[in-house]
Amino acid sequence: MTPSGTTARPKRRCYLPDWLLERRAWGISAQLYELRSQRNWGIGDFADLAALCEIAAAAGADFVGVNPLHALFLAEPERCSPFSPSNRRFLNPLCIAIDKVAGFDPTMADDREIERLRREPFVDYAGVAMLKLSVLRIIWRNGGAAEEEGLRAFRADGGAALQRHAVFEALSLRMKSEGHGSGWKGWPQDLSRVNSPAVAAFAEENADEVAFHVWLQRLARRQLGEAANRARAA
Repeated sequence: MTPSGTTARPKRRCYLPDWLLERRAWGISAQLYELRSQRNWGIGDFADLAALCEIAAAAGADFVGVNPLHALFLAEPERCSPFSPSNRRFLNPLCIAIDKVAGFDPTMADDREIERLRREPFVDYAGVAMLKLSVLRIIWRNGGAAEEEGLRAFRADGGAALQRHAVFEALSLRMKSEGHGSGWKGWPQDLSRVNSPAVAAFAEENADEVAFHVWLQRLARRQLGEAANRARAA
């Protein structure tokens, strides 16, 4: 008890890993979308993140910190604040390194548009989203389902949360194209409730589009994992 008779509250502090308690450390903080490279498409991606970690490690750094990488709004890429996500449980597909995706062919993309995006002084989110999604759709149509068994396992592991996110992304793109906006608050009432018959019907009628968004999450998760592995190895 404190002298005033109230119960003393335990002191609270941020979690620190054991290795940081044992010695001093230094590192680099970066906004992933700011990174530019000779191979990215005008926005930093997971391959750039891996390269940055290796560069930092070579200089003796202990860590690299990045902005939140969670899902934003593919239907409205200008809503680009990493601190205003649509879903914190999943990743932003715009961080996918397209040239590292199995099945990618350079002829799928417009080289002039890629160069334009690289030269922009600021990230052209709308341009990046349009180009990346168009090429990812080509890869998906050309055999994205070739990993069907792995994709099915990923989908099962993600459960209802992953399915709902994929349905939201597909529905958000449709609603935005019809003038209702990317967020559910502006949608017709029967489509603004996740468990409504209308949403279930949409998901069934657009099963391939929903599966495409599940696949995007698998690609993003895999590439982020690869970046983490390269960071640890460095």
